[in-house]
Amino acid sequence: MVGFVNRPHPKHFPSMQTVFWAKPPSGWVKVNVDGSACENPGLSGGGGIYRRDDGRFVLAFSSAYGVGSNNQAEIRAIYDGIILCLDRGFSKIIVETDLKVAARLLSGTLATSWNWKPWVARIKSLVHAAELVFSVIPREGNGPADGMAREASGTQASIVISHYRDLPPHIRGLLFLDKVGLGVVRDTRVKM
Repeated sequence: MVGFVNRPHPKHFPSMQTVFWAKPPSGWVKVNVDGSACENPGLSGGGGIYRRDDGRFVLAFSSAYGVGSNNQAEIRAIYDGIILCLDRGFSKIIVETDLKVAARLLSGTLATSWNWKPWVARIKSLVHAAELVFSVIPREGNGPADGMAREASGTQASIVISHYRDLPPHIRGLLFLDKVGLGVVRDTRVKM
């Protein structure tokens, strides 16, 4: 007996895209940042992961922000990420976030809401202190920074980690996958 499998028409397959973390150019450091809130609004925090042009881990941070939204936490994490870079002597910095609205806020193409205005102004004031480039990555490609932000919002503890071995194991795993060039699959029908 011959059987047939009913397969869905190709138009029913989700659109998939593989997201890869890209290394920064030679001489640059990239800080991926993210914000998290346990509820929105709720206890919030931000986090970031710094990597060199060869993909090596440099530094990570988690910052507790108290009650706020995930977007507020992301804007604050961008600021904290830049400040830590400057404190460590980095002058060529790529700040990568999964919050598309952040790029519009920082470029001036979107009006700043009153509760973000002070942080956006602080970020813009740092543009003269270093070469700053802002980029956006889909949320699936920002897993290590998301992990650090969730740590901060969940524990309300602020930490800086300078040794790879001190990172939580799941974040070390995500960094390894990024470094060897394995991407994360995302459904492009999902709106961010």
